[in-house]
Amino acid sequence: MSYDGFRRPLEIVIDRNGLWEQFHDVPTHLMSEAFTTVLAKEINTDIVKVIGPVGDFLRVRLMFPLADAL
Repeated sequence: MSYDGFRRPLEIVIDRNGLWEQFHDVPTHLMSEAFTTVLAKEINTDIVKVIGPVGDFLRVRLMFPLADAL
């Protein structure tokens, strides 16, 4: 649950952390959102947003449970 500006902060449970991951040195023919998703699923299945090629790298936002070790 994200903070909406109205709830009391004590009611908000922070149990996940979103991190941006980047994949560099990917061959040009694999620079796509589909391949970004394949790579991201190798790290974590809780994918928030996939951004295909950004310049010369791929980017994805993943959510990680805070109770688990990274």
